[in-house]
This record gives sequence, C-alpha cells and structure tokens, in this order.
Amino acid sequence: MRSLYVHIPFCRKACHYCAFHFSTNLSGTERVLRCIVREAELRGKVQGLNDSQALDTLYWGGGTPSILNEESMVFLLKGIASCFDLRQLKEFTLEANPEDVSPAALDRWYRLGITRISLGVQSVNDEFLRSMNRAHDASQAMEAMQFIQQHWQGKWTVDLIYGYPQQGIQELSRDLEAILEFEPGHFSAYQLTQEPRTALHNKVQKGLLRLPDDDCVLELMEILYKKAGDHGYRAYEISNFARPGSEALHNSRYWSGDSYLGLGPSAHSYDGIQTRSWNVNHNIRYCQGVEEGRLDQTVEVLGRTEQLNEFLMIRLRLDEGLSWAMLEENFGREACSRVQKRLSSLSPAWFMEEGHTKAGSALRLSIWGRGMADYIASTLFDDPND
Repeated sequence: MRSLYVHIPFCRKACHYCAFHFSTNLSGTERVLRCIVREAELRGKVQGLNDSQALDTLYWGGGTPSILNEESMVFLLKGIASCFDLRQLKEFTLEANPEDVSPAALDRWYRLGITRISLGVQSVNDEFLRSMNRAHDASQAMEAMQFIQQHWQGKWTVDLIYGYPQQGIQELSRDLEAILEFEPGHFSAYQLTQEPRTALHNKVQKGLLRLPDDDCVLELMEILYKKAGDHGYRAYEISNFARPGSEALHNSRYWSGDSYLGLGPSAHSYDGIQTRSWNVNHNIRYCQGVEEGRLDQTVEVLGRTEQLNEFLMIRLRLDEGLSWAMLEENFGREACSRVQKRLSSLSPAWFMEEGHTKAGSALRLSIWGRGMADYIASTLFDDPND
C-alpha cells in the first residue's frame, strides 16, 4: 500500500450536485482530525501498517481541505507522519476551493510539503455557480488561477463541470478558454449528473431544472476533447486531461486497480486484490467508533465476476484501453472470448479501429465511445447471477 487518501468532511456551503459526505457545521473539525490521526494508529495495530510503510502519494480530499487553518494542517500532517514514512512522497495533493487561495496560503501549503493543488473552479459562469450554491464566483476563480500561476511552485490541476442547464458550445468554450489561459498542467472535466439525495436531483425531478440531452452532451464532449488536444492535453482517462509529465499519480492508482488506504468519515480503501472497505459516512458515529478503539466500516469481498466487471469498467476509461493480453492473464481465455463475443452487438464506431478485436493489442474507445462508456462496459459485463 503506497497511496493514502484522507477525507476532510467539511465545507462552507452545500453544493447542490455533490453526493460526497460532508458537513457545513465546522464545530466538530478538531475532533474529526484527532480521530483521523487515531484511525491511522489503529490501522497500524489492526492491519499491520506502521511507520515503515513508505507512501509515495498522499491526497487530502473532501469536502474542502483548504478550509483548514495552518495549525490544523500541521497537526494532521504530523499525525500521519507518525504512522507512515513520508520521506519518499512523490505527490502530495490538496483539494482547494478558489475562495481559500491567496499568495500567503500558497506559501503555507508549499512549506507544509504539498506538491500539487486540485482547484475546484467548476465553471466561470456565475449563473451556474449561483444555481449550484458554490461558495465562490467567477472573479474569485479567475483570481485564484492567477495567484497559482504566478506564485505556486508545484503542480496544479483544475476541476471543470460540463453539461449543466442551458450550457451550449459557446458557454463550454468560454469555460475552457478561461481555464486554459492559465496553462495548468492538468485539468479534469466531469459531466454534471443528478446523484440521488442531492438538491440537484430534487430540482430535476420537480421539473425546476432540465439537464441537456445525451446528444447535446456528446456534442459538448467532442468540443471538450478537440480544444484539449489543440492545447496539448491528452485525455489519458475519460475525464482527465494532462500535458506530458503532469498526470495525477494518486488518481492513476485507482484507475490501475492498485491498493490504497482511506482515512476519515466515508473514506474508501482497497487491498488491490479483492477486498474493499469504507468507513461510516457520519462524523459523530465515525468519531465514537475510533475513540472506542474500533473501525466502524463496511467490508466487501469481490468475487471473480465482480473483479472482472470492475476490471472492464476501469480499463475502458483509460486512453491505453483494455489489453486483451492482460485480460487473459488475469481472468483466462474464456473471459476474453465472452467479452469479444459481446462486442459484436456494439457499434464499431465506438472503438478505435486499431486493436478492436486483434489479439495482442487493446480495446480503446473512440470519442463517441467515451460518451457511451458506462453502457459499453455494462454490455461487456458477466452476469453475477450466472
């Protein structure tokens, strides 16, 4: 296990599209941070993880980790460093919102050892930002990117959302041009989706908002890919674009099926083989469990069918695609045959011509295929009930 994710479950405001676990009540921040450090200690005792466990990626996500003050960040980092060897870190990412970025903050974060900032811009369309209840506006987003470009010494990435209500090609182009003007090495672009139990979902269900249809989203995706390519970015994962050498090391562990450990309320972990676990997504219950010396979590052991289906889903999201040789090595020749047989029901236009079914190559999605990735993967899945 070389990668550690820490979930900071606090935000200033509740974004209407967000389905991640968070709280806008900041009064419990210190208690949660103490329990995250205590969880790291418990993991060492229960799972044999200790200070000899060298990490090479550390990711603080949320929530809004940039909401923490310097004292809290130092406390959390020291606690983690007491349980894990951080001397070989290759990447230390902090998720940040524009309203928290300033030259002074950037200096503090860099001195703390953070090497990469993930900035949640989402859009420079003020109407969309207001409708989604974001804590920043377009001018703050632009100012934050300017500060990072001028003062930040490490790597950085920008998060963008597309496919929001009333968005057309002009609006998407404006968002992209605003972000790419500052030349981050990396950016992510996620399609807006209505997750259950979110304010966005409720608005859509009540007819108060209408999201673009699939054809419109696909058209936006084509524009996104073209503009990214024109500016020297490669879509190495469906939603992630990087210039050479700026790919996200930590996130790539998820997409490669490597092991990782998650600390904090709702954080997920994976042993890299078949076992997934996740902490309870409730701050008080999480803290009560940790303070009593136990981990309140759910554990799932994946069977061979679930492992195969997950492998298909993840690999098809990557630009390098699904290697037939790797599929056969991990799941056998019969699994390859089943997948290739199911391919016949899918449009060849959804795949890159080279390596579509050729042994020794890879199955890669075209731009049109990337827009249908979930459907394609589910069509290739084995049935868990068989």
